[in-house]
Order: sequence, then structure tokens, then C-alpha cells
Amino acid sequence: MHSCFPFTNVRKSYELFLQTIELHLQCLQFVLQEATGVFMSWSRVKEFWDCMVAKPEACEWDRNTCYTWLTERFQELEGEAACNLFTKKLMTDHSFGLSMEGTMYKCYFDNLSTVI
Repeated sequence: MHSCFPFTNVRKSYELFLQTIELHLQCLQFVLQEATGVFMSWSRVKEFWDCMVAKPEACEWDRNTCYTWLTERFQELEGEAACNLFTKKLMTDHSFGLSMEGTMYKCYFDNLSTVI
């Protein structure tokens, strides 16, 4: 029984970490949705991408959370951020699965008129 104790602590720490990330994203979502004229800048999108996707330690949950969150809030990105996300990240970083890649490409092209 005592040998399971470290595993339990690691699991609880990981669950707390996931909850913290989700809470942070919910707060950011609230600000973007409720504040008039506030959009997510390229520097923040890049920082988010680098933290959740590009780092070597990124796991599937990190990447999927990032892709899903950005796809669902694509219209809340500044135009420059949306363009750079596509050209500097999606077109060059293929660390994600084909289905997620297709979803993000579709999202970009569906919203192309608002980006340009």
C-alpha cells in the first residue's frame, strides 16, 4: 500500500495541472468573448503554440487542447495572428495528426475572408 503513495501524488499533481490549464483557457476565452474589440495577438498565439505544441515534452493532450481551443476561437484572433498561425506554424509544424491538421486547415480557409 505504501508503494502506491508516490504514484497517487503524481496523478493528483497531473490532474491539478490539467485543471489549471483548463481554467486558464476558460478565463482567456471569457475575456476574448466578453470584451469588445479584444483579440488574441500573434505573440500570445505563438507563446500558446510553443508551450502546448512545439515543446519536446508536449503530449497528445497538450496538442489536442491547443488545436481545439484555437480552432474554436479562430475568429477571436487578430488577423496577423491568424495568418501567422497558418503560415508559420501549421504549414511548418507537422507534429499533429492528419485529422487535426485537416480541421485546422478547414477552419483557416472557412475564415479566410475575415483574416485578410
